[in-house]
Amino acid sequence: MVEVKVSEGVYAPAEDTFMIAKHMPRDLKGKKVLDLGCGSGMLAIVAAINGGEVTASDINPTALKDTIRNSEHYDVKIKTVKSDLFEKIKDKYDLIVFNPPYVPSDEHDIYISPSLRKALVSGKRGTDIMKKFLKEFTSHLNKGGKVLLIVSSLNKIKDDLERKGWKELDSASFFFEKLYLMEFTL
Repeated sequence: MVEVKVSEGVYAPAEDTFMIAKHMPRDLKGKKVLDLGCGSGMLAIVAAINGGEVTASDINPTALKDTIRNSEHYDVKIKTVKSDLFEKIKDKYDLIVFNPPYVPSDEHDIYISPSLRKALVSGKRGTDIMKKFLKEFTSHLNKGGKVLLIVSSLNKIKDDLERKGWKELDSASFFFEKLYLMEFTL
């Protein structure tokens, strides 16, 4: 497994990240990959090790610095772009991986450090950023391309995604939520 160094204010790889890594295609030679909201760059590094031509983007400049530092450690080439979702992303990809902020803003988010709030919390239902992503992703996906997306039972969005053609690849239960890895193929 790829190990990365993580600065304060950058999301550290956890169960959701590891779930995506577990299902990352092993042969990405000749494939363009976008790690959207790359955090420390772990998924971008896995994709690059697997042969992908990888772009990693994040709105957090510290996350991009971590991604560059971590990719240099593994001697893989990753293009980084500071972008709010697809704002500065112009290309189309064969694989997009996205582990979005999905924690609802409620009384429980007081336990989240202020420096990580933007990486974890996404509106009252935890879906604000995910909804923006869902409106835009198909215009950045090549025909036959895939998306791997993490959603939480706290969001109550999984059933809606399945009605729109997404399928569940994996899940993990925790004492307060269940995480799902969803896949969409264009």
